[in-house]
Amino acid sequence: MKISSLLLFLFMPFPLLAAEPSACEKFLPSWNLSQYLELVGRDPETGRGYTGSVQTSRGKETYLLTREIAGVKTNGEAWMEQCGPEIRVLVGRYYTRPITEFSCATGADSNNALRVTCITAQRGKWTGLEAWFDSPWPAP
Repeated sequence: MKISSLLLFLFMPFPLLAAEPSACEKFLPSWNLSQYLELVGRDPETGRGYTGSVQTSRGKETYLLTREIAGVKTNGEAWMEQCGPEIRVLVGRYYTRPITEFSCATGADSNNALRVTCITAQRGKWTGLEAWFDSPWPAP
């Protein structure tokens, strides 16, 4: 990946990508995202922080998600979008009330462990954050 493309991706506002669906094509990569991940976040409505987990599995057309925060489980879905020749973004939603949308950058750390960094929205306000990461402990 070229440095200029990487810089463009890092500084491109995530809501811009989510607001222009015609600029991106939905796809599900061949790699499997089925795993248990820890998460930390900030609620887009209240600004309060939270911790929890997300269990991912591969569905037919999307990744299926089950997020658990403070013992409350919420289902959701996610998929990849190709936005231009070199930009790929994980986008999706949790079926909360109101629905929580997210747009994420994906990557790996120095141990090749998955890292997902998201901006989240409710009611069109892109003010929340969420990060998923491999847990050093086995899934419960």
